[in-house]
Amino acid sequence: MRGNYASERKRMTHWRQWISRPQNVWLRKAIFQVHLWCGIGVGLYILVVSTTGSIVVYSNELYRAATPEPVTVVQTGPRLTNEQLKAAAARAYPGYPVINIGSGEKSDQAVNVFLDGKMGQKNRLFNPYTGEDLGSSVPLSILFVSKLLELHDDLLGGSTGRRINGIGAALLILLAITGIVVGAITIVFYVLILIGWIIASALS
Repeated sequence: MRGNYASERKRMTHWRQWISRPQNVWLRKAIFQVHLWCGIGVGLYILVVSTTGSIVVYSNELYRAATPEPVTVVQTGPRLTNEQLKAAAARAYPGYPVINIGSGEKSDQAVNVFLDGKMGQKNRLFNPYTGEDLGSSVPLSILFVSKLLELHDDLLGGSTGRRINGIGAALLILLAITGIVVGAITIVFYVLILIGWIIASALS
């Protein structure tokens, strides 16, 4: 009998705590902590995605603004053949075979030479008359816009970044669910108070 009484009293104590101080119930505390930390992570994630998304809307305009004028060269002597340009590129970048050679729209424009090696692809501008390396064909402004797009799409992480995007979406769902649970507990608390007040008023 005494054991049953103690157990019943313990249940009543938990129930009274739920009614009088729901913020101290361990379940609500645990759910609130999950909700809090999910909110911090999702907040940072949404900040990055929304900011880059707002910029990406104007990607076409940004690309046009970032695209520089074609690099021109002085025409000195006969134009080099593709084989001669390949040889010049091989001397400048050993271990990077040429996979393609572009041609400028005009005869005084530098040509784009595409190379591929163990460290990745290189896009370089070459003087079609002297074989001189004139620098990267991808300016920093274009690279910056491209990285913004990558940051928005996959957080600069390729397939790993896309998985992180999936985790971010899952955290957003978890944030919504825990928020609903925390809110529901609070609503139940006030509904029970209201019912108690109505019953007490009716009995008085």
